[in-house]
Amino acid sequence: MGTLFRVASFNGSTLLHIRILIGYRITVNRREYQGSTPYTDAERDVFTQGSDDQRLDLLLSEGKNLALCLEGLIHSLSLPPRVVIFGWSLGKLFTLPLLASISSLPQAVQERLASSVHKTIVWVLRYAGSPTYVPLLDLDIAPEARPMAFLKWLGYYIMHGGLFKRNITRFDKGYSDPNRRGTFNCLPLQELAEMIDLNASSRSDSLIPDASLGQPGFLKVAGIITNKALFDTLTPSAWGGMDVWHLFGNSNIPQIMAATWFLEDQVHCQPYAI
Repeated sequence: MGTLFRVASFNGSTLLHIRILIGYRITVNRREYQGSTPYTDAERDVFTQGSDDQRLDLLLSEGKNLALCLEGLIHSLSLPPRVVIFGWSLGKLFTLPLLASISSLPQAVQERLASSVHKTIVWVLRYAGSPTYVPLLDLDIAPEARPMAFLKWLGYYIMHGGLFKRNITRFDKGYSDPNRRGTFNCLPLQELAEMIDLNASSRSDSLIPDASLGQPGFLKVAGIITNKALFDTLTPSAWGGMDVWHLFGNSNIPQIMAATWFLEDQVHCQPYAI
């Protein structure tokens, strides 16, 4: 079962369902991937050894660039006011800065975005205290086998049991349901390998000690950006009538379940989020 959990309704309305609209679907690659702009040496230094303030400034700058890109696409393609932003996994570390950056944009750009974007959906948030196990960091798995193990792990139907108890300690690694075939189990290894783009990993992804991969380097910065994007009163005001949703399923990896509980608790503390 999959669920869209509403994190924030910036205009106070209740969204009962999501309409599937026929139109553009635009995918923007993160930097360093094919066709994108490489990071400079100075930017890589910030990712690997920069201070929290430097990392925060860099990610917010990336978010601002993405927001300007989105506004440019809306203008050049004459997109209707039904734009949905979707960010998942490591990509959400750049989606949330996009949301958080709106108050730093020129007023005309803010107004165009606020009138055009009506929903943002994110998948896999991370916060301090959530489960840290990820096959990519499992020393019991041979290094060359970890990417495949990671992809298969993402596609498992994990048996959590007693989710209503919110017991994070029971998650640990999680165990897949033997009666349900994992998403990628039927794919040949060669086809599975072609789905994983590791060309940029030595220049970007592996240089970003992202909280989603269980490493602590960006936890504080990611937390600041999450709060600014979702729970700062200035941000929802600037975005107007946009809803923000967190996507999860009850057989997802432990990190997603823990993030869902975290967001639910945060929403209950925010009077404008419901």
